[in-house]
Amino acid sequence: MCVDKVGREITVLFSASDILDKDENVQGMVCVASDITDRKLAEEALKVSEANYRQLFAAEPDAIIITDSETKRIVDVNPAALKLYGYSYDEICGRPAITLSAEPQKSKKHLQQIFSQESFDGTREVVQRLHKSKDGRIFPVEIATGFFTGDGRKIICAIMRDISKRKRLEDELAAEKERLAVTLRSIGDGVISTDLQGKVVSLNKVAEALTAWPEEEARGEPLTNVFHIVNEFNRKRCEDPVRKVMETGGIVGLANNTILIGKDGKEHVIADIAAPIMNRQSKIIGAVLVFRDVSEKRKMEAELVKNSTTFSLRGSNVRCEFSIPEDLLPVEADEGQIGQVINNLILNATHAMPEGGILKIRSENIILSADNEFSLPAGPYLKTSFRDHGVGIGPDHLPKVFDPYFSTKQKGSGLGLTVAYSIVDKHNGRLTVESELGQGTTFTMYLPASEKPASHSTDEMTSLIIGKGKILVMDDEEFIREVAIHMLGKIGYEVAVADDGNQAVEMYRQAQKSGEPFDTVIMDLTVPGGMGGKEAIQKLKKLDPNVKALVSSGYSNDPIMSNFRDYGFQGVVKNHTGFKI
Repeated sequence: MCVDKVGREITVLFSASDILDKDENVQGMVCVASDITDRKLAEEALKVSEANYRQLFAAEPDAIIITDSETKRIVDVNPAALKLYGYSYDEICGRPAITLSAEPQKSKKHLQQIFSQESFDGTREVVQRLHKSKDGRIFPVEIATGFFTGDGRKIICAIMRDISKRKRLEDELAAEKERLAVTLRSIGDGVISTDLQGKVVSLNKVAEALTAWPEEEARGEPLTNVFHIVNEFNRKRCEDPVRKVMETGGIVGLANNTILIGKDGKEHVIADIAAPIMNRQSKIIGAVLVFRDVSEKRKMEAELVKNSTTFSLRGSNVRCEFSIPEDLLPVEADEGQIGQVINNLILNATHAMPEGGILKIRSENIILSADNEFSLPAGPYLKTSFRDHGVGIGPDHLPKVFDPYFSTKQKGSGLGLTVAYSIVDKHNGRLTVESELGQGTTFTMYLPASEKPASHSTDEMTSLIIGKGKILVMDDEEFIREVAIHMLGKIGYEVAVADDGNQAVEMYRQAQKSGEPFDTVIMDLTVPGGMGGKEAIQKLKKLDPNVKALVSSGYSNDPIMSNFRDYGFQGVVKNHTGFKI
């Protein structure tokens, strides 16, 4: 260490040599001093850098493996690599790098690509491979590779990260997504999920069909664009159910009078419900909307009138004409009780037309004002009228038709119309009558349309029994045969129909011969001009003593209906009210 002329400390390297004469006697000395301050500082900096590098190398949580490009062998590793692969330092150094791979061919190709590069551009290629430890355990790793040169040789530096946990989570997430996708595809209802901002995240296939929005186009759109709903009564835009969910944090249902207008312009009467999506911290992160098309249900409800009427008229010479539109409003009513009202009104009409005639049934949506003649609350109502062309009711008797025990008929208790009036009144509706002697009678039922969210009782949801098997239905009326095919087919049965007993017996015989016999036969008791159930059951018994047959009839006073077992039947279908076994 020396001080130069300005007082700065410098590092000097001295070298000295003797000056010799020709006889090699020392005559003097030559001294050379070199300022090596910069070189010394560089060496010290290099030592510090090396120490820092080793510290970082040792502290790095990911495995680092250094490989010589000429020998293809490992020349250095950090402690994390020793822990990951289970080797000691001496065991792993000198080993071919390829021996750490559980996919040697892929890894060999990858290494060759790196070795063939002429220069390193600073980017690192990241790949995923399967590696193996000393004890044979195989695990996935993510590898980032690069290289540098030193002493004329290329040195490969690879950073390995064990991604076993991440891959497991990814696999679990993928499996969960697949299960969710399968579930959504299997759901018969439309399902739309949204984020916190009310933008669409996903739609299932049913939702795509009802909204006419493909999921790819709908994703990211505001729900109000995709789920365009209006009030059935006034056609005004309905409140966004998702926004309501976000505000209340609870489950929200829409009123029954909701129309979904698809992107294609088609309209569907829907019932729906929206609920919040929560994370594990019970924080709302979005909403899910579940909805279904109830248009067909509306039509079927309009048929709960047609079918009841047709069954009630079986065996009579009264024909029914219907005027029932498809867009009838729903009502909140007890199905059995309203069915009783319809049955009583139809029974009254058949008694009014003993020689036969036409019963006209008409349903329509109406709006009653506040000053309506029935003293009913203002609002939308379902109006259904039953008009016969019978003898009519005189003006003296007309005000008394709903009084208990009042009747102009020779048969009956006189309570039918009283019961009907009471039922309608309890439903917050009104039953009225108009009549003129010789011109007929019109009963009109007003029921308030429902604006409450649809609800289904447990009994309603669980009452549908799913069956299996082949059923043969014999009836001379085409309508009854069509109803049987529809209703029994809906609950899982394979249905065949015959229009008289002869055809039924032949079909039963052919089914036996084919090895696929019928499980049950339902037969009409009487067939005008043909073989009815009474005769057909005897022929079926000869073919199959164990035949299971039910008898059906609208004539409740027939002795066979009361003593069906004596005639070979196992059950009875009576007045469309159900089975008696």
